[in-house]
Amino acid sequence: MLDDKPLFEKPAKSFYTPWGLAFVLVFLFLFQIIFYFLAVYTGGLIYDLGFHGALNLLNEPDGTSKAINLARYTNVVSFTGYMFLPVLLFTIINKTSLSVEGGLKIPMRRPLFFLSILILALTIPLVDYVTGSLQNLDLPQSLKYWANRFEQSREEQFNTLLEMHQPSELIFCILTIGLLPAVLEEFMFRGVIMNIFLKILRNKNTAIFLQAIVFSVLHFSFYQLPGILFMGILFGFVAQKTGTILYGIIMHFLFNTTTIVLYYLNFMEFDKSGVFGKYQSLPLNIFTAIACFFGIVIFLRLFNRVIRNSHE
Repeated sequence: MLDDKPLFEKPAKSFYTPWGLAFVLVFLFLFQIIFYFLAVYTGGLIYDLGFHGALNLLNEPDGTSKAINLARYTNVVSFTGYMFLPVLLFTIINKTSLSVEGGLKIPMRRPLFFLSILILALTIPLVDYVTGSLQNLDLPQSLKYWANRFEQSREEQFNTLLEMHQPSELIFCILTIGLLPAVLEEFMFRGVIMNIFLKILRNKNTAIFLQAIVFSVLHFSFYQLPGILFMGILFGFVAQKTGTILYGIIMHFLFNTTTIVLYYLNFMEFDKSGVFGKYQSLPLNIFTAIACFFGIVIFLRLFNRVIRNSHE
């Protein structure tokens, strides 16, 4: 299904090597630690808590505005540091640019833009169904224990970051939790990491799959792993076919924003009635989930046809 056309132009002597991949991954993990503690330290100064006070409040949030703002500040600083700086350092060493890595000079096409939105619209309920189905599986007790521990920690973090009671908070979360991760993660995974895999392996299907594995594993969620892996493959396919990460940024942003808006609506309902969780993703059964999957396949074929016709 994928052709042999190179994704982006690459210099003859480049850092698209196993060493380049190791460099990006090592600095991603290293900066994740460094910028987290840097954010905690500076957050402690800003909110007059000290380092240990800020760390304790992040680990055990009490629902106050200080705890929420500290969590949001820490998230923005740490995420930007460990997701953006490795990409920037890679472009400097490789003597390329963010524009080259992301294919940003390739203009977007209207039919592909609308098709990408339709594909994403079917992906959201499908991923939600797969995640829910995995949570309901009868897993071994030890595996379920650790999966639930990770999921509980992740859910507590999201509940703190996404506790919104004003439209201004909704806008802030859309920008910092919806848009920022969409842009930086697409540069990291569908830009730099997929470029490296493409150059090393010279096999586009394998490169797309491997970057999606890295993308999904680094989200540290057992139950959401299959769904995130599917989205990583989907965004990778779109980037490889179009030569740009712009469509993936839009799809990624819309996926994130859907979650944020649902949280906002739930908190608004909680403020009115004391009930949280009224607004959820569309409930699906196995048949509608299969219909969504085949709908995605059909739209991807149309997506591919539009690109192929433009090359004729």
